[in-house]
Amino acid sequence: MNWRSNAAERPTRYNSKTGASGFNNAVETNPKNAEAYIARAKFIYLQDDTESATKDFDKAITLKPRGAETFIERSNFYSELADYKREPKYTDHLQIP
Repeated sequence: MNWRSNAAERPTRYNSKTGASGFNNAVETNPKNAEAYIARAKFIYLQDDTESATKDFDKAITLKPRGAETFIERSNFYSELADYKREPKYTDHLQIP
């Protein structure tokens, strides 16, 4: 998934000034919603704030440590950054019986 090219195709959805407040509101309304953190992380990344995006992806993993989607999304994010040294760390949270 290439979020930047997707954003270029739908600029009003991803680049809106009001978008940030919408994502912040979703997280504030339900701070235990991992999907809200993932959505906000993607938006923040598109605003070139990779540090904050990383924190939101990490928070989503903390909230949903057994959710494959959260790990896939963060892995896609690290791939997009070409941060391959960090990408394998998603296995740290897996608990395989």
